[in-house]
Amino acid sequence: DGLAGRITLSEERGAFIVYSPSMKISSDIYLDKELNFNDFTSTLNFKLSSKDLEILPSEFSVLLENRKLEGLVSLPSTPSNGKVDLNLRVRSDVIDDKLALNLFPNIPYLSTTKSAVKNLINCGSFEDVSLILRVPIDRKYNNNSVSFGMEGLGKNVCLEFNGHQIKKVNSRFQLNNNELSGKFTDADLYKSLVSADYKIYKNNSGSILDIKGKSEGP
Repeated sequence: DGLAGRITLSEERGAFIVYSPSMKISSDIYLDKELNFNDFTSTLNFKLSSKDLEILPSEFSVLLENRKLEGLVSLPSTPSNGKVDLNLRVRSDVIDDKLALNLFPNIPYLSTTKSAVKNLINCGSFEDVSLILRVPIDRKYNNNSVSFGMEGLGKNVCLEFNGHQIKKVNSRFQLNNNELSGKFTDADLYKSLVSADYKIYKNNSGSILDIKGKSEGP
């Protein structure tokens, strides 16, 4: 909703030059809530044939909750099986913890990890964030390879587990599909300094949080 621009065509190729002051994206399937974008700009280059539409890798920029996101989007043609995958890369200098979780797509194999992260993190922000998503737009996961990755630097993050809270966590992290891992130093647990390696991963019983580290102080 709110997408505006103009199209140029040349034989089987074209470009959709987009500028939308305001745009809304909602999905009961993939998103927790409606996302309200501002100042969306892109030149979507595409190839058009009688059988399909292919969006070539195209850059875009947009504001989401006053945070600038930049990235690359493509919709490759896959005539061999008739399926279509959306490929999306997004980067931001800084976003808060709630916005970061809203960018997690609701896809089956990621659901337990997303829930675990949502329960673990309750404050903070993320810097130098990069996100990569490949997902079938027809939701037929058995016929498509699905992948999701995110990495960045957590700043002053609060981690809560088993009734305890670790504050002032500064951690570079990596999320690769359903495994999140990272490490932090000099975080605050009841005024003790804590350093640890951590991992959230999925097994048959759900998501497992594995933390190994040491503390100094009272």
